[in-house]
Amino acid sequence: MIIREHEQKSDDSPAALREFVEKSTVTMNELRAELKLATETFSSCVEFFGENARKQQPNIFFTYISNFIKSFQKCSAELKERKMQQERARETEKKQATIRKTPGKSHDLMNELAARLNGSDRVRSKKLASSDIADGDFERIMTNLKEGYVASDGPPVPMKRTRQSVSPSRRQISKAMAAQLIDRERV
Repeated sequence: MIIREHEQKSDDSPAALREFVEKSTVTMNELRAELKLATETFSSCVEFFGENARKQQPNIFFTYISNFIKSFQKCSAELKERKMQQERARETEKKQATIRKTPGKSHDLMNELAARLNGSDRVRSKKLASSDIADGDFERIMTNLKEGYVASDGPPVPMKRTRQSVSPSRRQISKAMAAQLIDRERV
C-alpha cells in the first residue's frame, strides 16, 4: 500500500515516505528470498520423509521430528548406560575370579586366625594352665615374646636384642626346662 501511494505521488510524496520505501524495499526483497528458500527446503524435507508437502502442516511435521529426536536421544542414553553396567559387571566378575584363583598370604593368615578363634588342638596345646607353670617359664615366655610373631609358612623373625650376661650353666638349665615344657605340651 505504501509503495502504491509512493508511486502515485512520486515527486509529491513526503521525504520520510521516500526514505522508508527505499530502506524497506531492500529488506522486503531479502525476506521474500528467504521465504522462498524456506518453502523449498520444507517441501524437499517433507518429501524426503514420504509426506505430501501441500497437505502437511509445518508445525505438525516438525512436532513429529522433534518427538523422534527426543526419543532417539533417550534410547541412546539408555543404551550407553546399559553398556556401562555390563562393563562394570564384567570387571567385577574378573576381579572375583582372580581373587578366587590366587589365595595369597592374607588367605593363609585368615586361615590361621580362624583356627585360633575356633580353638584348634594345635593352638590349645600351647596354652598352659596355672598349675603347669614351673620355675623359668616366665623367662621362656618373655624370650618368645621378644622373638615376635612367627608365621607357620615363613622364616622366623630374628631377635632384636640378645642377652650376654646369662651364664653357661644357666643356659643349660633353661634348655633342659624348655625340653620338659615341650614334652608337657605334647601330652
